[in-house]
Amino acid sequence: MRIKIAFIFHLLLLDPALHASWERVLYKNTDCIALNPMTHTMFVGVFNEGIYKANLKGKGWKNIRFGQGPALSVYCLAIDPNNTKIIYAGTDKGLFKSNDGGWSWKKLSIFAANIAIDPRNSEVVYADRYKTTNGGLSWSRIIQSAYHTFDVAVDGATGAVYYTGSILSEESRGLYRSSDGGSTWRKLLDQTVTVIAIDSRRPGRIYVGGEGRVYRSLDGGDSWAELEEGLPRGLIHSCLLYTSDAADELDGV
Repeated sequence: MRIKIAFIFHLLLLDPALHASWERVLYKNTDCIALNPMTHTMFVGVFNEGIYKANLKGKGWKNIRFGQGPALSVYCLAIDPNNTKIIYAGTDKGLFKSNDGGWSWKKLSIFAANIAIDPRNSEVVYADRYKTTNGGLSWSRIIQSAYHTFDVAVDGATGAVYYTGSILSEESRGLYRSSDGGSTWRKLLDQTVTVIAIDSRRPGRIYVGGEGRVYRSLDGGDSWAELEEGLPRGLIHSCLLYTSDAADELDGV
């Protein structure tokens, strides 16, 4: 098994060997990234240009828009791991959902800067400070902070939910974990954390990033080791983790 990881610093850096070397593959003002594991395709949200998609080597970029009119700025993306035709996109005009792989979109009732779908139940979605249990038809607030969160993620093995607090407030910044679906929260890291990536094949393995620093936990967030070699300094805006067998071909679009 090998690991691929990509980070966004308002540009897209792709690392074919975890953190040994980095290559710029998209010259756009980018904000987020998501992976379709069925087609080996990545989707990238771009400021004022909608969504771009390409294969996992960053080749063959195509633009996706949200219907007629000016292109939207896309701040977050999530693809349903149980049905990859379902995509959520958080934009400057609100949260949108597609049931057909991005060909058409429906606007939902909230704004969101981050999204996570529970791999155990696709009807359960976390978006910023909100949670839905019916696929986006209605939402309840589960994080009471006055500040928006930076990222949210769900561990499909344990059901634990993680979110990163706002960098605008020292009180709310850091990494938090809930073991009861968002009813209660425990603070794990008291520093700037902006992105979360969970290894779906290795329970308990989590990567988080902040100001040019990446940390890895092997125990669900109870302890951490820093991984910083080869990374430029700057605020990390998005992260994608992809695990595959060495024989996998990553050229599909």
